[in-house]
Amino acid sequence: MPLEPLPKELQAEHIAKALESSAPISILGYGVTTKPIVAFLNALGKACAIYDDTPEGKNVDSSGGGDVENILLDSREFCPESSVLEIVSPGIPPDHKYFACARGAISEYDFIWWLCGDLASLVDSALRDKSLIASRALRLHTSSMRSCTRSQSKDFSSQILESCAEMDKQTSTTPRICEEDKQNAQESSSRADKVGVAIHKSTQVDSKASAESVDCHANASAFARNDRKNAESQNAVSLEKVDSRENAANLKTPQNAGAENVFCSQADRRQDCKNLESTFDTAATLSEQAKDSRIFTQNAQNLSEPQAAGFCDDFLKKLRFVGCQGVGEGIYLGDNEQAHAADSRKSAQKPTPTPSQAESPQIWISGTNGKTTTTQMLELLLSPYGARAGGNIGTPLITLYEQNTPLWVLETSSFALHYTRTATPAIYALLPLSPDHISWHNGFENYVCDKLSPLARMEADSVAILPSDLRDHRLCQGFLGEKIFYTDSSDLRAYLLAQGFEPNALDTLPFFEPFLLDAYVALCCAFALSRKRPSIAAAGFVPALASFTIGAHRVEEFYVCAFGAEWLFVDDSKGTNIDATLKAIARYKDRALFLILGGDDKGADMQEIFTLLAELKRVEIFTIGTNESKLLDLAARHSVKAHKCGTLDRAMEKIWAMIAESSTRLAQDFVCLLSPAAASLDQFSSYKERGQRFKSLARSLAPSTTS
Repeated sequence: MPLEPLPKELQAEHIAKALESSAPISILGYGVTTKPIVAFLNALGKACAIYDDTPEGKNVDSSGGGDVENILLDSREFCPESSVLEIVSPGIPPDHKYFACARGAISEYDFIWWLCGDLASLVDSALRDKSLIASRALRLHTSSMRSCTRSQSKDFSSQILESCAEMDKQTSTTPRICEEDKQNAQESSSRADKVGVAIHKSTQVDSKASAESVDCHANASAFARNDRKNAESQNAVSLEKVDSRENAANLKTPQNAGAENVFCSQADRRQDCKNLESTFDTAATLSEQAKDSRIFTQNAQNLSEPQAAGFCDDFLKKLRFVGCQGVGEGIYLGDNEQAHAADSRKSAQKPTPTPSQAESPQIWISGTNGKTTTTQMLELLLSPYGARAGGNIGTPLITLYEQNTPLWVLETSSFALHYTRTATPAIYALLPLSPDHISWHNGFENYVCDKLSPLARMEADSVAILPSDLRDHRLCQGFLGEKIFYTDSSDLRAYLLAQGFEPNALDTLPFFEPFLLDAYVALCCAFALSRKRPSIAAAGFVPALASFTIGAHRVEEFYVCAFGAEWLFVDDSKGTNIDATLKAIARYKDRALFLILGGDDKGADMQEIFTLLAELKRVEIFTIGTNESKLLDLAARHSVKAHKCGTLDRAMEKIWAMIAESSTRLAQDFVCLLSPAAASLDQFSSYKERGQRFKSLARSLAPSTTS
C-alpha cells in the first residue's frame, strides 16, 4: 500500500494528540522543508524523531528553543505504532519502503494550514467527549499566542512560574503519595532505563499498551532521558492529585466554606490561576477522569515557557466560567482580569474562523515549467503589499506563519500537492503540463490529478488560471470558482486587455517565450487579487514587472569569443523535463544546434523530443547521464546524429574540438544548448551546479577566451 496522508476530517484530532502527548512528533525526511519545522516544534517544547534515508553525516539542529532533544534515525527504524503524527517531506515517494505504513501522515502545507486557523476551536468539537488535556494543549497555537512575540511569551511565562512557586511556598500541605503512583513512577523509570524511547501518554495511563510499543526504538537514548524526567516528576504529580481531591471535597462540604474563602482570597492576592484550575476541574471530573487529571498536571509541569504563556492566557479566558460551574459563586477578579474575561466572553460568542478564512490569503503557482519564474514575478508585483514567496523557493512556510506574513505566494510542487488534503489557495495558477516525475506519480494521469487537486477544495469566490487542454477534466468541470483558460500567452494577453490593461504597456515587457507566458500568468494572478482587495493598485503592475530579471539557468544566453568570432552558448540547465527542452529547441531550430541531453529522466518518454529533432536539418546531440543508452537508441531510430559522451566535461571537450575543426562553417549561426530534459542528481547536486559547470567549461576550454 502506498503512503496515504490523513484525510481532512482526521487531521485536527491527530495534531491534537501529537501536541498533548509526551511522545515526539515524527519527521519523515530531513531536508530544507522539514528542518525549520523541527526548529519550530522545538521552540514549543516538542521533541522530534527524524527519519531519513541517509542520516549519516547529517546534524540535527535543536537551536529552535525548548528543553528538548531530537533524534535522527535511519528510515528503516520507523515504527508506526510509536508515532502519533508524521510530517512528510514532499520528496518522499508514496511507495517508500519504510514510510508506506505510516498511520498519521500529514503534509507540511496541511500542518501549517491548521496553525494559521484557530486550531483549538476547530478540534474542540472533535474532542468534546475526551479529556480537557488535548484541547488545552491545542490552544498553544491560537491567535492569542501568535500575537505576542517570543520574548514577550517568555517574560509572561516566567511571571506565571514565579507566582506559582510563591503560592507553593505559602500553601503548605503534608506530602502524601498514593502507593499506586509510587509503583507507576518506579515502573516508568525502570522502562526508561531499559528502553530508549520517548514516553507516550499510554505509558503513564496504560502500562499494557506501553509494553506493546516500547520495543520500537531501543537505541533512542536521547528520549530515554526525557522518559526518566517524566518518571521522576510522577511524585510531584501525585502530590497535587491528592491535594486536588482534598480541595474538591472541601468545596463540596458546606461546613468547610471557610476553606473556599481562603482559597479564593489567595487567588485574589496573587492573581494566579494554576491551582484554581486544578481544583475546579478535579471537582467536576474526579470520579471519571482521575487518570486524565494526573496526566494533565504532568503536562502542565512540562510546558516550555512559550507554551506556558499560551496556556495561561487561555486559562484566564475560562476562569470566570470555571468558577461559576465548579462552586456556584463567581471568583472575584481584579479590574484587569474582569476586563480580560469580558473580552474573552465576547470573542467566544463570535463564529469560529476556519482555516479557509485565514487572514493571510495564499496564491499557489504550479505546473511543469515556469513555476519559479512566475512565483518570483508575482512576488515582485505584490511585494509592496507584504507578499513573500515560499514553498519550493523563498521563505519556509513555517517562517511565513511565525512572522504573520500577510500574503503568501507559493511555488507548489506536484509532490506537495499529492500529500495535501486541506490547505487551499484563494488563487491557483497552473502553467502547462507535460510528462514529468512519471515514476514518482506512477503515471501521467496521476500527475495531472495531483496538479489539479486544489480545485476540489477551493471555494466559489476563488480564481483558477488553467491550460485549455484540461478544460474537460473532471476536476476542472467541478470547480465552482472563476476559471480563466488559456492555450498560450496570446489568450492571457487578450484577457488582460479586456480587463483594461493598455496594449502599449504590455508591449514594454522585455520577455520572450516561455517567459512571456509566465509574465502574463503573474499579471492575471495579481489582477485577480486586486479585485478582492481594492487597496492593491493594478496600475503599477506592468511597470514593476518590466524591471524583472529572468533567473540563471533558464534559457540563459552568453557569448564566448574564440577563433575571431563570438560563439553562442545557452544554459538551460533548469530544463529538466521534456516540455522545457522542446520549447528551448523550438527557439533555436533554425540554427546549427549542438544539443546536450541526458541525466535522470524520471521515467519520461523522450520520443517527442526526437520526433522534433528528426525534422531539423542541422542538429547534433551529445549524450550524458544515466539515460544515455535510451537517448542513443532513440537517436538511431530517428536518424539523429549523436555523440556518446557520458559526462558534461567530455561533451564540452568534444564540442570545442568540433568548433576548432569547422570554425569558419559554424560561426555564423552556431548555438550550443544545454537543455538536458532530465534532472541533474545522477551527476550533480542540483541543476544550478550543472549549469555553473556548463558555463565554466564553455569559457575555460575555449582558446584565448574573453567573454
